[in-house]
Amino acid sequence: FGVRQVVLKVLPAPERTISGALKYNSDFGAGIQASWQHRNFTARGDRLSLDMPIWQDMQILAAHYRLPFFMDNRQDFVAQAAYRNEDIDAYKLTSVSAAAGLERRFSRRLSVSLKGSYEMGRLETPDEPERDYYMVGMPVNALYNGANSLLDATKGYRLNLLASPYIGYYNDYFTVVRGRFDAS
Repeated sequence: FGVRQVVLKVLPAPERTISGALKYNSDFGAGIQASWQHRNFTARGDRLSLDMPIWQDMQILAAHYRLPFFMDNRQDFVAQAAYRNEDIDAYKLTSVSAAAGLERRFSRRLSVSLKGSYEMGRLETPDEPERDYYMVGMPVNALYNGANSLLDATKGYRLNLLASPYIGYYNDYFTVVRGRFDAS
């Protein structure tokens, strides 16, 4: 087997990406989406993404930020913010939201995230006048990836559990827990 000399030249990928899409949603109809992403935004391996899906009845402007290896090589700082406008027959909604927290990898297969979130907005229904609301929450998400490949899985499974307790105000004070479970 002898020794062979290998010359390897590593070049960085482009840091910025711009994309667009034509979409169809059964609730909102035809729409368009524009996205912009900057990888290595502050030269620390972080990523900033801006997304703007627009349908006739709904428009969103969302920003997502991820800073890897935040205070530990197994966790990332994540943050997001969004403006949303919906105007459909059942209601009219205008809102802003923000969330920030940590995602921690406990093993190659298991990761858990914990965020603090805040949302405020104005909601109007045909039966009621326009009313303001706000919600404060603490979403917890656990993801288990038992697939044989992250990008091209041919066997295995993935489990995702989300539990989001919220307190807030809309006509009166409320407490609610939103849950979701996905398996594939």
